[in-house]
Amino acid sequence: MKFILPLLLSFNLSHAKETYRAVTVSTLPAPLILNSNISTDGLVSDYLKALAEEMNIDLKIELLSRFRIDSKEETYDLNCYSSYSWNYHPADFSWSKPLFTKKEIIVGTKPLPANLQEFSGEEIGTLTGYKYPALDKTFRENKLHRTDVENEVQNFQKLIHDRISFIVTDDMLIAYFKKNNPKVAKMIRNEFLVESEYPIQCAIRKGSKLTIARVNKAIEALITSGKMERILKSYISF
Repeated sequence: MKFILPLLLSFNLSHAKETYRAVTVSTLPAPLILNSNISTDGLVSDYLKALAEEMNIDLKIELLSRFRIDSKEETYDLNCYSSYSWNYHPADFSWSKPLFTKKEIIVGTKPLPANLQEFSGEEIGTLTGYKYPALDKTFRENKLHRTDVENEVQNFQKLIHDRISFIVTDDMLIAYFKKNNPKVAKMIRNEFLVESEYPIQCAIRKGSKLTIARVNKAIEALITSGKMERILKSYISF
């Protein structure tokens, strides 16, 4: 009998799942997070759980501010709602294959010009701490002026109440807002494509025991099985 307990402990330890820390920006809008700052439930959490299942690991999902996630002092294993061009310290991470792609667009309640160079100093709703590489030149030349808010919902509220005429968003979020707020759909007069496509990736912090190869293999499995598409379509169709 005295040998049974050590054997059982050895068996349990050998089959224990590894645990890793995943972070998500706390102010992401629905459907990415359904209740910002409160719960991790939403699109991002769903595909993180699917990735964890595919890798046979446990993921502890936490909500943090954008500034904490971008801080070099904050330690975590991965952030799977990110993109290389957004990150302030991209060299600190390994970058996965895309989970899916999105299109960045400007929407407005007033007619939009034919191209970015035709803006003439208008204010545009943007997010605090967020990078917009495709708009950098327009900002530098003062053809557009950033007016930062904490989250997308605040931008849409400003648009609805005529406190601003233009905001930057993306195809998935505007489709979700239009579907769930008919008033927004009626007010938006035009959409302007800023960037044709940009990838949504997992940023794996260098030094993590979770390897980029393992994450990429899990992403490939979700995509080829159709599970990733089903998760996306459970919230909205692109």
